[in-house]
Amino acid sequence: MKKCVDLSSYLGKTVEITIDRPLGSAHPQYPQTIYPLNYGYLPDTLSGDGEEIDVYLMGVPEPVLEYTARVIAVIHRENDVEDKLVAVPEGMRFTRAQIEEYTAFQERYFQTTIEMENEMHDFQLKIPQTDTEIKGMGGVMYHSWQETYKGLMDEEYLKTVTPEKCEKIAAFQKNDSLVAKIGEEVAGFVTCGACRDENAADTGEIYAIYLLAAHQGKKVGYRLMNAAMERLDGYDKVALWVLAGNEKAIRFYERYGFRLDGKEKTVMIGSPCTELRMVYKKKGKR
Repeated sequence: MKKCVDLSSYLGKTVEITIDRPLGSAHPQYPQTIYPLNYGYLPDTLSGDGEEIDVYLMGVPEPVLEYTARVIAVIHRENDVEDKLVAVPEGMRFTRAQIEEYTAFQERYFQTTIEMENEMHDFQLKIPQTDTEIKGMGGVMYHSWQETYKGLMDEEYLKTVTPEKCEKIAAFQKNDSLVAKIGEEVAGFVTCGACRDENAADTGEIYAIYLLAAHQGKKVGYRLMNAAMERLDGYDKVALWVLAGNEKAIRFYERYGFRLDGKEKTVMIGSPCTELRMVYKKKGKR
């Protein structure tokens, strides 16, 4: 699976679209499917499937072969390697519900979330510097542990994971971390660096990546992972350890391109727990 490409940067931008499936045309592989809108791509771009970035063009009532339009939404496919852009003529607006309705002919086969223009206009990634940011990072860690690991690890141990303890860990890890802020709220963070496993000089490691439940499904996790990958650009591979049974996290890592490599270890987290190693091999690397 190729790395998922983050299309959020296209929101609000004007793009030139080449239409290869005009309004009223039949799907080339499934001729019973008729396109209820114009559908095309952005030339000279690359999506997660290795092809150009696809675009739904809404608000144009006749078939066209090319069009200049503004991107108002990204359809994030949770169970596919590529996402889709939604564009409209300048000055036109559509709601999330309308986008869902017009694209359902094709998107109903996927698990999707729709990110709208201006929904994340105050988003930023940064090294935590202020006491408020470090406290927010600790808060994300605390809530993530309580939400994610209940039933996966010793409940008595979870009771010892306090906001104060998490804040101390955050302060210690701040230089290796990036926080995702939406407005003034710390929504998530990622911590990374050199791999701590033996004989892994060519490997970087994601030490931790956490995101508040309220901000999941908005591709914040992908932005954090992309930022970590940029930090780890000098390594051929990137590894991480995930708690056995944490299927939601495993699926996220797999969608990004990580794969279980068969390595596992037992760690004491109140009681013995099994962690599984996943590795991302960069393109062109062995």
